[in-house]
Amino acid sequence: MVLVKEYRIVMPLDMEEYRLAQRYCTTQRSIQETTDSEGVEVLVDEPFENELGKGRFTKKAYYLGRHIPKWAKPIIPAKAQMLLEESWNAFPYCKSVYSCPFFDKFSMTIVSQHAPDAGQQENILNIEGADLRSREVVFVDIAFDPLDPQYYKPEDDPTLWHSEKKNRGPLAKEWQKTSEPIMTCYKCVRIEFKYTGFQKKVEKYMDGMLRNLMFTFSRQVVCMMDQWADMTEQDVERIEQEVSDLLNKKVETAKEAATATK
Repeated sequence: MVLVKEYRIVMPLDMEEYRLAQRYCTTQRSIQETTDSEGVEVLVDEPFENELGKGRFTKKAYYLGRHIPKWAKPIIPAKAQMLLEESWNAFPYCKSVYSCPFFDKFSMTIVSQHAPDAGQQENILNIEGADLRSREVVFVDIAFDPLDPQYYKPEDDPTLWHSEKKNRGPLAKEWQKTSEPIMTCYKCVRIEFKYTGFQKKVEKYMDGMLRNLMFTFSRQVVCMMDQWADMTEQDVERIEQEVSDLLNKKVETAKEAATATK
């Protein structure tokens, strides 16, 4: 059975703020996540225009490292501990497709739509058929939903955050009812792992990992406001290119080191 969840992540931002902020914060998150044994390699980064719209296409390799659970490491070869991501970012619509070359019966797709509301639209993503019938809707409160202590950082806590540049924050209980501006990231996550004996366990794990990544990333987008508040489109494009070059250099150095030790 395919796992289908629709996450609705309400944000105290307007649409244009989020469009630039999520791009900038993606670069910073990629730097944080890239080490000698895991991280992000940018394979393709180019403009696109098709039926999805006009925007940016990226293809990335994610080396999972410590994100692989202990129960899975003995059964997953080292070369298989990675994901390929193909993303079409035509904000406010985005689509990401994930695959693993070593598991042809695995697929994961995230379709996102963004709107200037508080998450009230019932099917903005136009989910149909069996996926709509099995869809579970999950509202995410970036300030007060529980977070595993190992991922908690005071600097990324919206209940402690205050933006000097925009005079916003911190977020209080039921902030979604009074926040101005406000918008929602609607994200439909579809996961399928068609291997007998592991299907439910892997699908549940992948969903939990994604939920945690989306939750902590959204908190960072808000709490890093004073870093991106004054940035222009050109500023973000320059940082994206610089970080892409940096990440690829770090990954290549790690690969060379691993080869040298064999």
